[in-house]
This record gives sequence, structure tokens and C-alpha cells, in this order.
Amino acid sequence: MGRSKSSLFLMELIIVITFFAFTSAICVQLFAAANRLSTRSVGMQMAVINAQSAVETFKATDGDMNSMRILLGAYAAYGYLLVSYDENWRHTPEGGRFEMAIWTNMNTVPATVIVTVRDTFLDEELYSLIARRYLGVNP
Repeated sequence: MGRSKSSLFLMELIIVITFFAFTSAICVQLFAAANRLSTRSVGMQMAVINAQSAVETFKATDGDMNSMRILLGAYAAYGYLLVSYDENWRHTPEGGRFEMAIWTNMNTVPATVIVTVRDTFLDEELYSLIARRYLGVNP
């Protein structure tokens, strides 16, 4: 009689441990997904802020690429400006986790700037912004 009670208790204990192991595995997956979502959200927010800053720099310098390069800490590559950031969104020399490309077209009226921010590790575009300005005209 004592043996059957102990085996029943052991069976219940195994079921409870299995249940907690299963629910803890689900919780760990949810926390990992939440962390990825939070990291992506911060990346997108920083991409928007930096793209807007680049557009405002374009407007303030009347599209002068050399002035924009100096103010943004960019480097010229393939006919446009590139700004690199590390995983904490600090400026880095060439190459980094995030990259902002700035392309201008001064031959159109109004002049156009296209800013694209990419996550180079995931190879995905985080944000893109197109702006136009009549150069030489103060708002």
C-alpha cells in the first residue's frame, strides 16, 4: 500500500515538473522575442532621428556636399555620402552595424535629397526619407 502512494506522488511530481519546464520554455521564448522587438524599435527610432538630422543638414547647407560631409561626420563613396554607426549608434569610421546613405540631386527644381538608413548585419532597410528644397530660398 505504501509503495503505490509513493509512486503516485512521484508521478504527480514528474507531471508538475514537466508543466513548469514547458511554461518556463515558453516564457524564455517570449522574453527573447520581446528583446528583439525592443532592439528593432530602438534601431528604427534612431534611424528616423538620424535621417531627419541629415535632411535638416541638407537644408541648412543648401545641399553643399562638402559641408554636409563635415557636419555629419560622413565619408564620400560612390557619389553619395555614407555615415556609419556602431550597435550603440555612435559614429564609427567606415563600416559599422548601421549605415546611413545620403544621395542628393541638385539638377532638379526643387533639389532632392534621399536618406536611407540600413542595418548592415541584418541587411534590411530601417528607414528612408525623401525631401526637397528650393535652394537659395530662406523659409
